[in-house]
Amino acid sequence: MPEGCVQGPNLRSRSRRRAPPAATLTSSYLYIKLSKYTRGTRGLLCGFDQEALCNDGTDNVCWENKSMGIECEDGSCCNKDLQTLEFIKIWVQECKVAGKGLGLFAAQWGRTGKLVEEMVGEVIRLELANGILAQLEPDAPNYLCHVREGVVINAAEYGNRSRHRDLNHSCAPNAQLQPILVRGELRVGVRLLEDVEDGEEITIGDHERETGSEGGAACLCGATACRGTLRGRPGLAWACVAPSIPRLRGP
Repeated sequence: MPEGCVQGPNLRSRSRRRAPPAATLTSSYLYIKLSKYTRGTRGLLCGFDQEALCNDGTDNVCWENKSMGIECEDGSCCNKDLQTLEFIKIWVQECKVAGKGLGLFAAQWGRTGKLVEEMVGEVIRLELANGILAQLEPDAPNYLCHVREGVVINAAEYGNRSRHRDLNHSCAPNAQLQPILVRGELRVGVRLLEDVEDGEEITIGDHERETGSEGGAACLCGATACRGTLRGRPGLAWACVAPSIPRLRGP
């Protein structure tokens, strides 16, 4: 079994603890470090065959891997953020803009390309996720992230501070969702697109949300180039397609 791939019951016994104080603002859920695989979903994100050469950062190989969304497997280079849980410090708090609700904020300076957190939760099939969406009220919290074709991460009951509901949209986002291949397992990281200051909100673009045909809700991002509305009714949050896919072989 690829490293990091843990069947649900094992993961639950290791990680069944309440969320840190900053995360409990959102709702009651169980804090986990790695995604929880529900029955029959383990093979959907695990078992990929991907060459990930590493030269301990002595040439461009490690940086090339990182740019394609692949973590190195050997050596002691810095391209192992998910394996070593190297993230910037963050917290969840109320946004200053009225009506915007909660947001995810940096608790330290973060450089471009640094990971903010890993998107984790229960791995479910798209059919189940669509059923969950169909039962939600228009303004109800949505904790779904579409990872790849037919596979969704649901952070409603299990997750961390990167839960999609707390990652607000911006017309000028400073982060994005990125699929990252780690020892044969496809995981999702929240990666910075630019430097962020201590206290700055972490945001993603609404192109990373699956949208419907209805008119969008009012946008409260406050960006200079704000369009004024979101692109349709928010649905599943899409993880951006990384350029590592052409070399990817697996299920």
